[in-house]
Amino acid sequence: WVVQRPPQANTELALLPNLRSLKLLDLAQYCRVGIFSEAQNLEELEISVNKSEPNRWRPFRLPRLRKLTIDHSSARADVLGSLECPELKELFIASASSSTFMELRDFITLGNIKLEVLDFGMWDNFIPDDSDMVLLLRVLASQALLMELNIRCREFAGDIFLPSLASYTLDDEEPFYCPRLMKLHLSGIIASESTFTKFVDKRGRAQDGRVFQMTLHNCKLSNGSGSARRKMHSLEGVERGIEEGLELSVTNDMYS
Repeated sequence: WVVQRPPQANTELALLPNLRSLKLLDLAQYCRVGIFSEAQNLEELEISVNKSEPNRWRPFRLPRLRKLTIDHSSARADVLGSLECPELKELFIASASSSTFMELRDFITLGNIKLEVLDFGMWDNFIPDDSDMVLLLRVLASQALLMELNIRCREFAGDIFLPSLASYTLDDEEPFYCPRLMKLHLSGIIASESTFTKFVDKRGRAQDGRVFQMTLHNCKLSNGSGSARRKMHSLEGVERGIEEGLELSVTNDMYS
C-alpha cells in the first residue's frame, strides 16, 4: 500500500502501536489502512462502514485481535472480508443480511478461526431463509471451542435449524455442533412446540457437570403448517434437562 498523510500526522501514528482497543466509525478503506498498518497490537476493535465498498482492497491483518464488533451501519460492506484476524476469539455482528452468511463462512474457513463467543444479530427487516441458516450451520460445525452463541432475528423458521443444532455425533457422546457450548440465546424462532421441546431436551444437556444456560426470546409456536402462531411463554416437557443442570429462560419483549 501507498498511504499519503500530512507531516503532523506522523506523531499521532507513532502512538498507534500502543493501542489495545479502538473504535472506528465510517472510515474509508484508504483511511483504515494507515491505522491498521500501524496498530498491529490491537486486541479489541469496534468498526462500522456506512457505505458500499465494491472495490475492496486486500485484507488488513491484525495478528493480535481477539474481539471484533461490527456495528449496525455495516450491512452494505463486507467488513469481515477486509480483515485477517488469526487469533480472534469473540465476534459480534449487529446487522447481518443475506450476504453476511457467506461472508462469515469465508472469513471463518479461510482464516481457520476458532471462536469462543459468537453473537450474530440480523437487520430488523431481514428474515433469513433455510439456505442462509444452512450456511450458519456450516460455520458452527467448525467451532469446537465455542462456549457462547447468540442468534438474534426478528423471526426465522426453526423447524430445520433447531433439530440440526441439537444433533449428536454418531456415538451419541457429544453434540455435533459446538460441543463445548454452555450459553445459548436464540431470538425470533418460529417452530412447533414439539420441535422446541426436543431441541431443549437434547441441546440442553450439561457437559462435564457444568450448568447450561439457554434463553428463548421472542419465540413463537406454530401449528405445524406454519400459518397459526402464538407467543411462547413457557415450554413443557423439558424437566429432564432442568434436572441435569439446564437453566432455561423463556422471555418476550413487552410490546413484541
